[in-house]
Amino acid sequence: MINITIGDLHGKDLWKNIEFDKSKKFIFLGDYVDSYDISNEKILSNLIEIIEFKKKYSNNVILLLGNHDIAYLKKEGNVSGYRYDMLFDLYDIFSKNINLFQMSYENDGCLWTHAGVHKGWWSIYGEPILNGKKIVQFSHLINNNTSVSDLINMMFEFNYDPLYMVSLNRGGRHKISGPLWANKIEIYKKPLDGYHHIVGHNEVKNIKTHIINKTTKVTFCDCLNHTENFFII
Repeated sequence: MINITIGDLHGKDLWKNIEFDKSKKFIFLGDYVDSYDISNEKILSNLIEIIEFKKKYSNNVILLLGNHDIAYLKKEGNVSGYRYDMLFDLYDIFSKNINLFQMSYENDGCLWTHAGVHKGWWSIYGEPILNGKKIVQFSHLINNNTSVSDLINMMFEFNYDPLYMVSLNRGGRHKISGPLWANKIEIYKKPLDGYHHIVGHNEVKNIKTHIINKTTKVTFCDCLNHTENFFII
């Protein structure tokens, strides 16, 4: 199957330019909302169309959440371009359709998250859980969920605080960021080894893949303001 990654949209509907067929999987990297130049009505209608696209082709569409989307779910205006006048509408849409969204997707050595999985973040907050060294509220559920992506999605289901960590690089108070907020330099320097990370969040002029080592690559896809941000594998 052809994997088509769609970077941060922020209200734009460029995803409609991709012809659909069942040989393709569409992976949205999140940040469907917040814009400096698109109207509330267009942002809402685009989000609703994306959700309907997912409902219609559930096996071919993956909807990840970005930090801008989470800001409305958590009712926290800690992102640029946040629209308080859309808070209740967006909270309602996201919360009623939350089962259609996820935090991470993994397939054939590729790991999709909104901002990337930092090696240090994973070693402190993820790996110890899988290795049974740390007891958390969902530790009894991980027997059949041993992938990185599965655990990250479970963290979201249980509202695990480290997911939402924001580093000093992004105006937060932590040393490292979680997979919603990781800064480009964090993921470029120290991505979790052994994966091809495919991420958005950090704006780039063109989609580019960086080879970090023999087993690890990072592709940044948030170039909406420069080109159509589609990455095809």
